[in-house]
Amino acid sequence: LVGHLQTVHAVQQRTDWAMPAAVLTMSSAADGLREIDAQVHKLPAEARPAELLRLQSLAHHRSWPSWPVPKQYLCRGDTNTSNFVRRPNSWASVDWEYAGWGDPAFEVADLMTMPPYQDVDAGRWDWVLNMYVSNLADVSFVVRVQTYRRLMLVWWVARLARWLYEMPRQLDQRLAQQGGRPALYTQDQQQEKLERYIIRAQHNLIAFE
Repeated sequence: LVGHLQTVHAVQQRTDWAMPAAVLTMSSAADGLREIDAQVHKLPAEARPAELLRLQSLAHHRSWPSWPVPKQYLCRGDTNTSNFVRRPNSWASVDWEYAGWGDPAFEVADLMTMPPYQDVDAGRWDWVLNMYVSNLADVSFVVRVQTYRRLMLVWWVARLARWLYEMPRQLDQRLAQQGGRPALYTQDQQQEKLERYIIRAQHNLIAFE
């Protein structure tokens, strides 16, 4: 899977290709803070959990690393497990709806924070990251991954809080456009995820102080 992502990320941005940025990507910590704020602002003020607002404030008051603007490469834009197909000797990707140009370091961080992978232990993610960068000359790659990962944990708290508010009220426009397709998860399952992400985000932000 790591090799598959590296193959995707080998395609560098070209000005003669009319392809936009990936639907969700980041090139700096400031980008991450804006993405968090955008998710929070989609919730009515009265529906914003206190834990989310605290995490948002913590994220804004951290001193984040900076780096030169990273080069842009092809990114899938959605690293959910259901979008990868394991073949006997290789991997394949399906559902490129959110694909576009982006920072591959963000895509690795996105992979690390996806809900289907929430039970993967930290040591395994260290192994994944070491595998990815083993032949990479990009000196800020690891720092970018670590930064994006912390920011994405807060983003997921906001996104799950939105889900819990919108789904019972049938406000999810994406599902509405798909003819009201049944939700993949129950309210209880999403609430459990939210609580787990709050703990993970708190741990990562506080440990980063």
